[in-house]
Amino acid sequence: MGPEILAVLGTVGKVAATGASLYGAYSSYEAGQDAAKMADKETAENIRRANAEDRAKNAENRARLAASGVQSTGSPGLFLKEQQDEQSRQKSWMKKAGDYRADALKDQGTSSALGSLAQIPGYWT
Repeated sequence: MGPEILAVLGTVGKVAATGASLYGAYSSYEAGQDAAKMADKETAENIRRANAEDRAKNAENRARLAASGVQSTGSPGLFLKEQQDEQSRQKSWMKKAGDYRADALKDQGTSSALGSLAQIPGYWT
């Protein structure tokens, strides 16, 4: 084989390696985005379930108060209000934790994509 053919083969190899690195970067980025979307859906479902549980607990507590003949003012009313406030705080925390998780998954995909791009000779110059 002559030097021209070797040079062409070397160039073809570099192009193929560059293409593979670009595809790997894109795949990593997309995987991070998809994982973040899934995390958002999981968080929304967890909050939906918590809302359903909270509605049931609150209805049960109101029914027990009504059945006992106790008025829902004063301490019983305060208890119900504090219970609802705590439930709201818990769901707010669940949302915030879910958002952090989704952001971390996006960052992980981006970081992995940048690592793939770093494998391309001369990409950063």
